[in-house]
Amino acid sequence: MSGLMSTLQATAQSIHILDRAIGVTQNNVNNAQTPGYVKQRLDMASVTFDAEKGQPGGVKVSGINNNRQDYTEQNVRGAVSDEGYGKAQQTLLTLLESAFPPDASKGVAGALGGLWDKFSAWSAAPNSTVARQQVLSAARSVGDAFQSAASQVRDSRQYADQQIGASVQRINQLATVIAGLNHQIANGGTNAGLDANLHASLEELSGEVNISVLNKADGTVTVLVGGQHPLVDGDVVSGLQSVVTPQGTQSPPTIRIQAQSGEDVTSLTVGGKLGGLLDFRLGTLADVEGDSTQPGSLNTMAASIADRINQLLSGGLSSVDPAPVAGKPLFQYSSVSSAAASLSVVSGMAGSDLAAIAGGTPPDANGVARQLAALSNSSNSLDQISGQTYADFYSSISTNLGTLAANATEQTQFAEDAVAMARSLRQELSGVSLDEEAAKLLEYQRSYQANAKVIQVVSDLTSALIDMVR
Repeated sequence: MSGLMSTLQATAQSIHILDRAIGVTQNNVNNAQTPGYVKQRLDMASVTFDAEKGQPGGVKVSGINNNRQDYTEQNVRGAVSDEGYGKAQQTLLTLLESAFPPDASKGVAGALGGLWDKFSAWSAAPNSTVARQQVLSAARSVGDAFQSAASQVRDSRQYADQQIGASVQRINQLATVIAGLNHQIANGGTNAGLDANLHASLEELSGEVNISVLNKADGTVTVLVGGQHPLVDGDVVSGLQSVVTPQGTQSPPTIRIQAQSGEDVTSLTVGGKLGGLLDFRLGTLADVEGDSTQPGSLNTMAASIADRINQLLSGGLSSVDPAPVAGKPLFQYSSVSSAAASLSVVSGMAGSDLAAIAGGTPPDANGVARQLAALSNSSNSLDQISGQTYADFYSSISTNLGTLAANATEQTQFAEDAVAMARSLRQELSGVSLDEEAAKLLEYQRSYQANAKVIQVVSDLTSALIDMVR
């Protein structure tokens, strides 16, 4: 009789465990599309069976574990970080590129082309009042074009700074969420829901900044930015902040990322959206707009053109009768570092102030005007910037930005494909397969039926034995 009771007890335990296993399977099915969730499994172990010693055997639960693979998570986070970087670069480069249209009839290139044309027309009729007024009008258009380009560049910087601030804010929010999940896990143990939320938050965080994740034995994580700065350690957050520092009126403000301690961690943020934003802000944009160390290509171009035109005009004569009258500069700007934003025609400049005459014996009536007309394609090093004509220098800026934008678009597409592949691999190794879970349910159904049959047999045998002893 004791053997029958032991069998009944072991069978009941088996049914209880099957009930738990079905619960795990149902939870897998329910969370198949939940971000961060991976397949859970009920680990079972055999209970010792020895009929002679009265050990009935059976099964017991040894734990509930998930199927998460660290290396697949790292692959996903790395791909997501690259995607965030590429998208940030693509957006900002496209915005900045619009300030330098490749079409030679538009923007700064178009305005300069118009000025060269008016210089050429003036050189053919140096005493023409109309030609002189047309030169002044074209010069004002050049100033307006440079100011417009400088304004668009400034807008790109301000937008980048706003996006950097928003990214830092999101990083701190996600760090706080992760620290809260760490606290719950450390104090109450982990479960499928906490684990899913934790890894979903880590994946989103990797899209904002490059992180390293150290998994602890208790299920909590330590998150490092750039492999060094401890953004999250247990339930402690060491957040980031973006600091914009004005550099006066002559240079754009600087920006850096620092930890709560005041440590500068800008160099650590090389990936994710924040890394892409900073590389644009401190690299590509600074090359164009300038920074505390150099004036930038746009300002260099504006100042160089203005200085050369002013030099030629000031060195010429506006009239020689009855006495020589020195020419006046055409352009003015506040400083080289802000030349594009402040470039304009000198206030009060009149057509009669333009010096077409080159001094000499005898004076050359349109000598200066001809030199000005030749500026567009001059081989004279004085009429060039770093060995390039003004048109070629502008074209190099526009072409470089276009190339960078195209590369960013290509890299973003590659990163998106890499994310899809990494997630697909993770799904294959760790995700929930509805077909697999359905097969498990059929297995559990058969096990239930078999255990129910055992209970029925034990019940029949017990009844028979009772009848025999009556």
